[in-house]
Amino acid sequence: MEEKAYSDLQRKHKLPGFKELDQEFDISEIECKGNVLRQIVRKMCERLEQYIKLIDAVTHPEAITSNLYESTALKDEEKIRLFELYKKLMFWHRSAILVDLNNSEQESATYIKDFFKEWQSLKSELGIVIEKLKKSWRKETGDKETLEYFG
Repeated sequence: MEEKAYSDLQRKHKLPGFKELDQEFDISEIECKGNVLRQIVRKMCERLEQYIKLIDAVTHPEAITSNLYESTALKDEEKIRLFELYKKLMFWHRSAILVDLNNSEQESATYIKDFFKEWQSLKSELGIVIEKLKKSWRKETGDKETLEYFG
């Protein structure tokens, strides 16, 4: 989608700027066919799914070494905060699905505006978690108990 195709909808619904939305949700990849706002909501939903899967993997690790290892990097109180973040993400994800189901231009516009505002704080919270998980890969793992956990 080009910025020009978005500008009329932006003015009509007082939506965030094209460049800001594109930077966060890659809306320029959208082909301009059909309900553009509905397609933007779907792009937002895709981004949410990415982080929901990450949190699922860390909080409920299966027999995948990276998930098991990262789950040990978080303390119990951090896991509680992570679940609160998960609930927020799930709220917005389910809201996007409902908006998509209803296929209303006005509902789509409202979702885009509201979620875009909320996204900045969600993104900040996600960044803290991901940074902690990233740093866990630099820690020494000589702990016999941890190594046995994976064996």
